[in-house]
Amino acid sequence: MSVSFLEDKLECAALSSVLSHGKYKGPKGIPKPQLFIAQIALEKMGRYVGFCSEEISWLGVAKRQIGDFSQGIGDVYIIEDVFTFAQDVSAVTTEITPEGLGSFALQILEQKPQDAMEILNHLRVWGHSHVDMNVAPSHQDDAQMEVFASSVAESSQNFMLRLIANKKGDTRVDIFDYTHHASFYNTPWTVLLDDRLTEQTMAALDQQIMGDIQTLLRAHVEPARPARSQPARYAPHTPRNAGRHYADYYNSPKEERRRARQQAKTTKKQERAMSYPVKASKPVSPPQPAKRRHESAFQDYGWSEFDTKTTIH
Repeated sequence: MSVSFLEDKLECAALSSVLSHGKYKGPKGIPKPQLFIAQIALEKMGRYVGFCSEEISWLGVAKRQIGDFSQGIGDVYIIEDVFTFAQDVSAVTTEITPEGLGSFALQILEQKPQDAMEILNHLRVWGHSHVDMNVAPSHQDDAQMEVFASSVAESSQNFMLRLIANKKGDTRVDIFDYTHHASFYNTPWTVLLDDRLTEQTMAALDQQIMGDIQTLLRAHVEPARPARSQPARYAPHTPRNAGRHYADYYNSPKEERRRARQQAKTTKKQERAMSYPVKASKPVSPPQPAKRRHESAFQDYGWSEFDTKTTIH
């Protein structure tokens, strides 16, 4: 990504602080906030999403300036910078581990010793990628915000910003003001351009982020299913009834499982056919000539064909 990410982003960025297409949830009388994103932060987030084929999370530094609610002036939020860290990623999930956060704190202390405490005390942005899916938050995203709410409850900066982006260029920012129990969804934002970001700086940023993605991200591996000493008690037509263990069955490829199920069904049919007792066949009597209906009726009642005829004079 040698071209600046902002060339595609400036046109769709809302340059107004009016919450025209957003959604508000909270008490009445809370003015709409203003949100500003520094260019360096936006450039980094665009590369996180563009360079990584899996979901990826990042943390960011954000500061808030309290507004004057009595005058109808809302709070002002500024996202200054973002950072990625060690994490487990997959196509649909990104897992933040305590070990990853601990190594991230040590990394900030080593790389920026003078600003380390300022950065760590203002980590109020959690962003992540939805890859090719839409930017609507999932239930897991909402649950994660509840965790953040409890972690910043005692802080003077009692707020969090959630940012979701995808490879289509969609970006969504939600503001959670825990002080006033207010939430602003899909908030418009304004870009703070930086003249110091040149083409050489962007090229160096590309190399740095690509290296971070290769070294910090680990593929999320599902834990292996525990093997059982005895086969699971399922229907007889499943392969597990033939002695295959639970883990062996589910860890096999899909096509192998399909063939195994088909073979088990065939075996069951053969065993069922062999279990039927052989019955002696009954002697077959020779076929009798068919009688016409009126002849059989005449014989049963002792009538003759001529007794049924009536002559009218």
